[in-house]
Amino acid sequence: MALFIAAGGSTNGLRALMSRAVWAKKPHEVLELYERYLSALRDKAVLLETEAEPSHSSQDSSPSSPSTPSPIRDEILLCAITAYAQMDAFNDVLTMYLRVGTRIAPSTLEDFLRLLPPNLQPKLEEYVRRLETASLLSRPEALSKHLVNLTRDNAAMALERLYSHTIAGTRNPDPWLAVEDTELSGTRIIRLPHYFWPSFLKSFLSLRRTDLAARLWDDMLRLGVVPQLVTWNALLDGYARNREVDSVLSTWDLMANQGVKPDALSFRALIHALYQAGMYQEAEKHFAAFEKQFVKPGDSAHTDAILAVYNTIIYDLLFASRDEAAYALLKKMETHGPNPDIITYNTFLRYHARKDDLKAMAQILRKLEPRGLRGDIYTFSTILSAMLKVRPDADKMMINFMNRSGVSPDTTSLTAVIDHLLRERTPESFKAAMELLTKMERNEYPNVEPNEVTYTSVLTGINRGEWLEASVAADWSRRIWETMRNRGIRPLRSTYNVMIKASLGYPGREGVESAMAYYRDMQTERVHIGNDTWYILLRGLADRREIPLAAEVVNDMRRLKKDSMPQSLRVLAHTIIRLSSSNSQRNRGSHL
Repeated sequence: MALFIAAGGSTNGLRALMSRAVWAKKPHEVLELYERYLSALRDKAVLLETEAEPSHSSQDSSPSSPSTPSPIRDEILLCAITAYAQMDAFNDVLTMYLRVGTRIAPSTLEDFLRLLPPNLQPKLEEYVRRLETASLLSRPEALSKHLVNLTRDNAAMALERLYSHTIAGTRNPDPWLAVEDTELSGTRIIRLPHYFWPSFLKSFLSLRRTDLAARLWDDMLRLGVVPQLVTWNALLDGYARNREVDSVLSTWDLMANQGVKPDALSFRALIHALYQAGMYQEAEKHFAAFEKQFVKPGDSAHTDAILAVYNTIIYDLLFASRDEAAYALLKKMETHGPNPDIITYNTFLRYHARKDDLKAMAQILRKLEPRGLRGDIYTFSTILSAMLKVRPDADKMMINFMNRSGVSPDTTSLTAVIDHLLRERTPESFKAAMELLTKMERNEYPNVEPNEVTYTSVLTGINRGEWLEASVAADWSRRIWETMRNRGIRPLRSTYNVMIKASLGYPGREGVESAMAYYRDMQTERVHIGNDTWYILLRGLADRREIPLAAEVVNDMRRLKKDSMPQSLRVLAHTIIRLSSSNSQRNRGSHL
């Protein structure tokens, strides 16, 4: 009966049976119940025959994230993992875990640990940690995205933990991670992704954690990994971004001593670091060496990497106010190659726009058409931002240039221009963006009107970062929201997300009330509230210590959500309810 009910979604009875077997030290009974649970799911046609079957190859053990939530409940999966832990069978549980597609929520683990014998609790925690790490490494796209998110959020501690847990997978006991293909075996069933070393190196240096970068390098050598050129380049790029020219030079010398031949991107990082440090003669010396090695005289066709070196040097020269040298290099490129691209000319445009040198901008723009180049969104937004300072018809000039470039000035392209202007985060670009939006609203351009994407882009740009004063951002946000309503434009879910997040960033009670008003409006307008919206609202309320209000939202979410929640959202909701319960108990105690 417990199995039948569990297959229908109520697992308390089955979990109790499995827990009893765990306490009785009968792991085989636990696994037998687990297999019968899977069979019951298959009988109800909610689990495919191929799901949760053991994997017999390293390829099978590297699935991508499941497109649909697994029907296997995490509390039942935890019982099975516990049984494997009792048998010291990590390799068997890893093979099983990689197939099921179910992730263990921390809140589920926390509740489950309290049901176990104390001596088994740390072992289960260790097993779950290793399983989650292995699962992430087996899904390259998920790992790459996770690294990007951790780096963006400056989550150095989480990044370090993930790295440490990964390296631990190469060691005893129960090594499950193969560093090289030759190490793949019956126990080492996951191959370390080829981009692991350069990606983590880049992330560590982006967060200025040179200690972790050094530790990574030591681990590579200890594990017998020969650093590939992409890894050396990640090291050079990281040091160059951090303006650590001495570290760049020492790395360059180390590459030479070890017989590592640099490529174009290696030279780009080195030369960029030297220019930033004001070491112009050294930079020019290495640029000459680069050209001798990679650039053939008279050959105008070159790889993107080679052109990237030239474009980087032009940027460095211009923003070091070495205009003559930059123009000399441009002339050399136009005459002998590599042929300049739109990025090359946009760099000059940006430089002259900042200096309000419209004549120089015009000269650059005249170079495009004869060379078969067309302006892009960066070109158009730079023109508009610069021309608005002196010409009331600057937008008309931009529109004309777009037409000459073969770009239709429609809602999509003008929205892209507005988005780019707001990303510049300057008073001039903000003014240009708002004026362009106003003219779109007035129908000053044929068949062009702002739509929900336009307004969402504007609201996102206004509230991205802290480049505008909070009062200015709030005022413009309210004004744009009212305009959308007046024009009958229904906000997207992403629009609500922007407004909720922005409101929760405003000081005072008004910010909280505004965020809740947008949330209630989503319900009234029947806008789908996705995981992203729930997380933004709950995270913001929790950060502002609005625990009772956050608990109400959690209850709404549990009532409205029919699909599974991602782990981060489940953890957040669990934490809020726990804090709410603690607060309620303290309040009751204060009245006794």
